[in-house]
Amino acid sequence: MIIATTALNVSGTKLLARVAMFGFICELLGAVVVGSYLLLVARHQSFRVLFQSFGLGSNGHYLPAFLASSVAAMFCYYGFEACGDVAEKPPTPAAPFPRQCV
Repeated sequence: MIIATTALNVSGTKLLARVAMFGFICELLGAVVVGSYLLLVARHQSFRVLFQSFGLGSNGHYLPAFLASSVAAMFCYYGFEACGDVAEKPPTPAAPFPRQCV
């Protein structure tokens, strides 16, 4: 695997971009297919479970769970975005880098 990834990195950015896009499309299609299968075929409970409060009702609220899931999603997004930003390189390395935050 190390040899294959090294060969891809050495081969150039166009091929590497195509391989990355192919991997992204496969991941997206796989998530849709597996998610659909689990939702429609391999369910152990009815759809009614999505609308139940499980005892929280009027005594509690969903804000802590909502905030925790939002933070987890934010960490995932910014982690991938930071890796992409670090991996980018300018088309002309000798040109001055544009300042984003002035």
